[in-house]
Amino acid sequence: MKNMSLHIDSRSADLLRSTALFLVVLLHVSATYFHDFHASWSVSVFYGSVSRICIPLFFMLSGALLLEKQEPVGRFFRKRAAKVIVPTLFWSLAYLLYRKYGMGQRDASLDPTTMLHGPTYYHLWFMYAIMMLYMATPVLRLFHRHASLGLKLGALAFWFVACSALPVLGVYSLAPTGFDLRFIPIYGGFMLLGALLARHEERWALATSALLFALGTALTFIMTIWYSHWIDTPDQKFYDYLAPNVILAAVGAYLLIARSGSRMPPRPQRAIQLLSRYTFGVYFLHVIVLNALQGFLFHEYYGLMLRGVDALFAIPAQALGTVLVSLLIVAGMRRIPVMRHVV
Repeated sequence: MKNMSLHIDSRSADLLRSTALFLVVLLHVSATYFHDFHASWSVSVFYGSVSRICIPLFFMLSGALLLEKQEPVGRFFRKRAAKVIVPTLFWSLAYLLYRKYGMGQRDASLDPTTMLHGPTYYHLWFMYAIMMLYMATPVLRLFHRHASLGLKLGALAFWFVACSALPVLGVYSLAPTGFDLRFIPIYGGFMLLGALLARHEERWALATSALLFALGTALTFIMTIWYSHWIDTPDQKFYDYLAPNVILAAVGAYLLIARSGSRMPPRPQRAIQLLSRYTFGVYFLHVIVLNALQGFLFHEYYGLMLRGVDALFAIPAQALGTVLVSLLIVAGMRRIPVMRHVV
């Protein structure tokens, strides 16, 4: 296999990005069926456990792609501003309108300044985190480029204890909202981890990577079911992106997918490349599409799944349908010149 010690190649990046996007949608579908115990609840927990790695994969890929680059700070910020700020403004306003007129929330505010205090719809929090991390990227680059391996491992160990282990143990809790500087140490660790793993991925066997993913996912599934039944209500304590079990699964998946991307046959590779190119647009749009599909096409599934019927098939089918419809809409939007800047 080609040595990827200095970067993730384009095929692996496309596969990582596309996988993370599909898992985001799968996560949002499975979450629909999580909040009450029912016959298919454990199935929703299974898909939720598999998909929790989605956001860590995005952050780790960003670290692998950005921390190795050498470019002037001004150029970096100009490029990222055009790619992130304009789409975030557009979709924040779009979701204000969607909440008021599409969802019938009559008390929803249309004041655009509300986006300064936090996301206007739940999935847009990711854009706030990305903007904070981009602000810190020049510093993270310097650290990644010049720090010794021991210092990097020490920094990651401190990040893991402070942001992952202690919160899960209930020592303290971090709940950032809006443009919160705590996004930087909380999720910046994933960027550093992704860049470090990309440099040293050849040391990890495929079987080891698969085992880490399977073990982390199994722990997420088992601990979520155990803890939820213990407190007698569905709880996402072990679903947190920074939970040790999720980090373990994300590391395994990241290494596994990075290697698999370089070995993909040409035909699926083209499909993955297309989805990767439209990732941002599909991420922004998919919630509206999912709500529409669940309201009109999949509405009968909800009652059936509460009785344990077809849940194993229905959840990924809804996720796949949402991705495909969103992809078609985004592809159409990109044919309109002005819309290319927001999708």
